[in-house]
Amino acid sequence: MRVLPALFLYGCSSVALTVDTDGPPLRQVTVEVGDQLELHLAGAWLDDNGGGHGVAVKATAAGAPALEISGDKSSWDLDKGTAQFEGQVVVTRGPFTLQTDLLDVFWVDDRVDRALATGRVVVSKDDRIANADRGVLDGETGRFTLTGNATLAEGGNQMRGDTIVLWLDDGRLECTRCTLVLDEAAVGRRD
Repeated sequence: MRVLPALFLYGCSSVALTVDTDGPPLRQVTVEVGDQLELHLAGAWLDDNGGGHGVAVKATAAGAPALEISGDKSSWDLDKGTAQFEGQVVVTRGPFTLQTDLLDVFWVDDRVDRALATGRVVVSKDDRIANADRGVLDGETGRFTLTGNATLAEGGNQMRGDTIVLWLDDGRLECTRCTLVLDEAAVGRRD
């Protein structure tokens, strides 16, 4: 195991690599992009132009709370500030969990700017579970917008809409063209 010195890769801030050099491809790689974003990969391939791809990847973005992304496979372009995770992608941020087939992450100035989830998108927090075909996370505001067959269930209650917006840091939500179905306990007589 050796630590390579900080590198400058095509417009990115310095990137330090920790690499197990016992065989190709690179194994057990840690890539630090500035002081806000860190990638951990079981195996990786780096291109001469600052791009690459890896397997069994986990990314952590600093902040309160931290954003952690894991997936079976990833590819990234450090020059453009993009990363793509695919295959059993799981994202956690505080009490929120996102599961999806494919996640594209875009960062600006070492901070996650936005993330786009496509495929089967499932978001959960406590006893709330939301499903959709697509989800977009705004990294600065914590706003997560679900579209395409968007539903939100909490206990026996269910909401469906064209768009459901959740805020990761509080209990707010919005629904466009909304249908709300409440279970009988929510509207029944109290004894």
